[in-house]
Amino acid sequence: MITNQLDAILSAAHFAAEKHANQKRKGKAGEPYINHLLEVAQLISAAVPIPDTNLLIAALLHDVVEDAGVTKDDLANRFGADVANLVAEVTDDKSLPKAERKRLQVENAPKKSIRAQAIKLADKISNLRAILSSPPADWDYQRRKEYFKWAKRVVDGLTAPNPTLKAEFDKTFAAFPQQNPPTPPPQIAASIPTASAKPHSTAARRSRP
Repeated sequence: MITNQLDAILSAAHFAAEKHANQKRKGKAGEPYINHLLEVAQLISAAVPIPDTNLLIAALLHDVVEDAGVTKDDLANRFGADVANLVAEVTDDKSLPKAERKRLQVENAPKKSIRAQAIKLADKISNLRAILSSPPADWDYQRRKEYFKWAKRVVDGLTAPNPTLKAEFDKTFAAFPQQNPPTPPPQIAASIPTASAKPHSTAARRSRP
């Protein structure tokens, strides 16, 4: 068990980077997935009034069970039971259909501990920011809007959201356009030939009507 707080956080960041090494975010930019985990941890670090090392470690590791094949026991052995329990609290059951997992996130939001609520809230902020800046290529306006609405339902169910994180979530949520931006008209190529495109030979000139 690692005792030094800074070493513990850096160890968690390194562990997360290794486990998610081959994963990228779904957006067009295809950012390394570790960027998301670092953002979640940074949001929490800036928002909590009292430093909480295990909370930051759990933030960095919040997807390793769900997406990287790590078990709760693995986490407990390496980072302690507190971290493992926090990660388990925010982990979806991937054996369930996606729609059911999303429904359960809404249903279970009020049951989360205060620390798990901070992870859940920071995770949603990071996801909404990503959709605003670099949405998946196959997500049209309606699908992005539905994700924002679902994320708000989850957050609205939290019983004791961190005020700083909640304010940032509300700000990010409000940045989503209420109407689908109009598609720009297609570019129309000029029909007048350029000087270099005009025929120069007498035969070519005679062939024109």
